[in-house]
Amino acid sequence: EEFALALLAVPRFQLRLQVWDFENSFQEVSDLLYGTVRDTQRGLTCLQASPRLRHLLGLTLFAGNHLNGGTPRGRADGFSIDGLAQACTVRMSRGERQGTLVDFIVQQMDKQYPGELAEAFEPQRGEGEFVLAAGRRRLDDARLELSRTRGRCCQMLQAL
Repeated sequence: EEFALALLAVPRFQLRLQVWDFENSFQEVSDLLYGTVRDTQRGLTCLQASPRLRHLLGLTLFAGNHLNGGTPRGRADGFSIDGLAQACTVRMSRGERQGTLVDFIVQQMDKQYPGELAEAFEPQRGEGEFVLAAGRRRLDDARLELSRTRGRCCQMLQAL
């Protein structure tokens, strides 16, 4: 009981506890935000600058335009990221060849640009690793965490 009364006698005890909690959790929040920004920047840089990824995406666009030939969607200049997910579901079945559109694109990539795909997705070094790392990050989660952290800071500043 004496201990509780002594704590209550400390000036701005509640605020001090909030600041202490903020200090203890800040490194974790900072690491999350920094990692998200770093991985996203690396992934975007690779998508913009990598000739290997440009070849892969170009073949994907070409295949999509071929499949959609004769329709209004058949002469596209680009595609949405959601379209990449759909490529896994489009099946091909011509003679001995079976698989998905992704399998076909990989085969075409190996024919037209031998070795580039393996280099692009080489573990720890290829640009594919950076793009995948960026894709694993959730920008909405980082935005929410930043907003929470900013709100906590504003609340503590107002209490001063």
